[in-house]
Amino acid sequence: MFGNRLENNWPFDAPEKRILNPYYTRDSTRLILIITVATVYQTDIAAGVYQTDIASGVYQTDIAAGVYQTDIAAGVYQTDITATVYQTDIAAGVYQTDIASGVYQTDIAAGVYQTDIAAGVYQTDMATGVYQTDIAAGVYQTDIAAGVYQTDITAAVYQTDITAAVYQTDITAAVYQTDITAGVYQTDIVVGVYQTDMNFTVA
Repeated sequence: MFGNRLENNWPFDAPEKRILNPYYTRDSTRLILIITVATVYQTDIAAGVYQTDIASGVYQTDIAAGVYQTDIAAGVYQTDITATVYQTDIAAGVYQTDIASGVYQTDIAAGVYQTDIAAGVYQTDMATGVYQTDIAAGVYQTDIAAGVYQTDITAAVYQTDITAAVYQTDITAAVYQTDITAGVYQTDIVVGVYQTDMNFTVA
């Protein structure tokens, strides 16, 4: 599957590559990010592979000096993940896709993405997103053309300390949980159940 790309040090010699969407499955009533610890998302980010079902996929096995998605038309990949646009301190996670203009934090502890989450999936299909800069753990809504989120979730309109809940998408002002140790969140679901344990398989 990996071919000669890894042997040729791909994608570090291809700075013109850019991130595409991670693959996911959707139907008329729900979108399920296929979460299988051994397949789609890795629960150990230190040596993890993210998406599967990519026609030509080169996956990094060393996240400290790695690159995430493959099959990207144009983009800039960092060779040091600890100082890049991607997360620096999260046990396991997947980043968002389909963001035309997105700011990725280099310090996850105070960044746009959640921290201290054992496993999580971020949103997709957001054209322009301003994400949280001070949140212990959280997931944001999807399918919002332009969304501004709170900078302090503990004093915000969003709920905290929810281990399991059902949320709706396509809402301008949605309530998503914060302070979740492990969560997998779906996008574009009319009625979506958010799991609290990454270590399972969604059929």
